[in-house]
Amino acid sequence: MTCANPKCRHPTRRKLRPLVISLIPPSNESNTPTTSSKDNDATSTESVVSGGNRNSRHKQITRMFTTHPSLSTHFEPPVFSPGVPQRDLRNRLKLLEHANKAGLIPEIEWKAICRAVREQNLDDTLDPFRYLATSTKIEPSNEDVTNGTNNSTGMANKSGKKPKKKKQWLEYQTTSLVPISPHRQGAPEDSSLPYSMELWRKAKTLNRDRSVLACTLAHLMAMKTLVGERENANSLDGSDGDGGFDFILEDNVRAVVGIESDEKHSTEGSEQWTGWGCECANRIWDAIDASNDAQSQCHMRYYGWLGSLPNLNWMYKNHIPRSAFNSDDVKNRECAALFPFPTNEDFERDSIDYTSKLKRQEGGIQPEECLEEQSKTTEDPSSQMPQFTTPGGTAVWGTFAYTISSASYRSLINQLQNDVGSLVWKGKRMRAYLAKPIDKVLPRHIKSEFGPGAVHLSDRVAFVRCPMLGSKIHPQWEEGFCRSTEMQHHLSSGHEDINFDSSDCGSDVWDHVWLTSEEMQVVNHRRKSGKWVQKSDTSQVRNDEPVS
Repeated sequence: MTCANPKCRHPTRRKLRPLVISLIPPSNESNTPTTSSKDNDATSTESVVSGGNRNSRHKQITRMFTTHPSLSTHFEPPVFSPGVPQRDLRNRLKLLEHANKAGLIPEIEWKAICRAVREQNLDDTLDPFRYLATSTKIEPSNEDVTNGTNNSTGMANKSGKKPKKKKQWLEYQTTSLVPISPHRQGAPEDSSLPYSMELWRKAKTLNRDRSVLACTLAHLMAMKTLVGERENANSLDGSDGDGGFDFILEDNVRAVVGIESDEKHSTEGSEQWTGWGCECANRIWDAIDASNDAQSQCHMRYYGWLGSLPNLNWMYKNHIPRSAFNSDDVKNRECAALFPFPTNEDFERDSIDYTSKLKRQEGGIQPEECLEEQSKTTEDPSSQMPQFTTPGGTAVWGTFAYTISSASYRSLINQLQNDVGSLVWKGKRMRAYLAKPIDKVLPRHIKSEFGPGAVHLSDRVAFVRCPMLGSKIHPQWEEGFCRSTEMQHHLSSGHEDINFDSSDCGSDVWDHVWLTSEEMQVVNHRRKSGKWVQKSDTSQVRNDEPVS
């Protein structure tokens, strides 16, 4: 099908196929795991069922791709990959089910778990690890008992008071009943356990970080569906036509449907051709063509990304002009610039300390890594508004729009299957484990495995985060995401004047993005009052607006 827009840069290209991660109510739930992993994967490619809340995220994504002419012309209707509810990770069996769907649990361990579930008795407590390992209590030796008695007696003689009886924790030795991979990494007491047992022992202490692990598992499930059975490592060249998918989206994205010359913004429900540029598809195909001509082979490509305000300014002013693969073609701003993922060495070239500093509202300069730990100990994390003062740290935020090659996916799964610490980790003085976010795990692994130039980004994104949609993982970053989106649009448009404190800098980006009527109300409220409000507070926004 040829695009009818005379200004479309890729009118004869095939339709692109998006795979969207979203929490969709399942049609049929089952608490009993199946032994076939392929049956579990099939649920990742089911289309969204009819009915449900019209304002739900997956319904909005469906309307976006099917109602706007520039999107329906260049994209197939979205297909949804199931998300992972964070509450499911509190349950041991559900955690193991999601991990198996993500491709983490070894096949021999999953068969043993399914056997234990099938053979459970109604009066017995379910133990999915029954055929994976045995635990034996270690009896204390006579020497330990004698030493403990002598210490208690000595304390009583010195103080004259009867000492409190010290609680002695029981110690157990776990012996695996299934083969352990010789490539397993971690401490000896961890790597000697079956993978599923180590994962559960660490994941059950995550607390608030369960949402981060749930997000990682959902992305791994979507990647498994994205690459399918393909063995072609060069599947990112845009020539794939086997009916698979082209990229992964989160359900919090909105598509760029306009350009600088648009006369009015895009709203939902457009049924006629508007004459707007097909920017979303054009930017994707521009990035694909630039990747094919780049010196470094692409194994991951971003179609949407963000960063802190200082990092965005540094990337557009320093990193992109210096490191763009197609720098000769970008000089006249005729095409988008494609550049590699920034590294610590790129920061050091400009004498920048890659441990970025941020300034909290209550004062004080603190490292970026302290923010996540402090937000978990604060009762109202949404009240925190981090303000970065220097570039560095995590250069790129988010994995809400990207694609990866089959080689990079299989390499990532191979690493995660041999190292639980790549998913959850704990420092020496930490009481609970923390989960590693997917937007850090994925690019770091691909760069280390395939080289620093294996991750490609475009300076003109095709998708942005929905303004103030509401985040379960990063509520304190919502306003920062919106400000970064505006600054990114301002810089990508070629503007040189930068004012981090200005509320008008790049605010016209929302005029070129597909938004629902409620989301446009949030944007208009911000333009009038200078303050962002949550999308869920649209009733408050309507009440605050003057009556004409």
